[in-house]
Amino acid sequence: MTICVNCGRKIDVVSRECPYCHTPITVGNITNFKNIKSQEHDDDNSKLLMILSVFIPVLGIVYYLLYRNELTTKSKNALGGALIGITLILAVIIILFLLKLF
Repeated sequence: MTICVNCGRKIDVVSRECPYCHTPITVGNITNFKNIKSQEHDDDNSKLLMILSVFIPVLGIVYYLLYRNELTTKSKNALGGALIGITLILAVIIILFLLKLF
């Protein structure tokens, strides 16, 4: 089993490229077992970061901008949480505005 160096997902099938992001798989891209365990641990933290980013969107955007090159999966989850948070805030503002009109 390998892990894609671009998107961080596990690749169970033998392939020349990642089935998710289509990054070519080369010998230099294959990770060892230690890296797989650290990636699984990072996935747990990235979910927590995403949830936190929903409630504090600025945190998610800043985290994404700082770590987008080193921690791709974590930073993408932080950005996703921030976008969800911003969308929810805008929805609440629009609903409150419409209720105030009537």
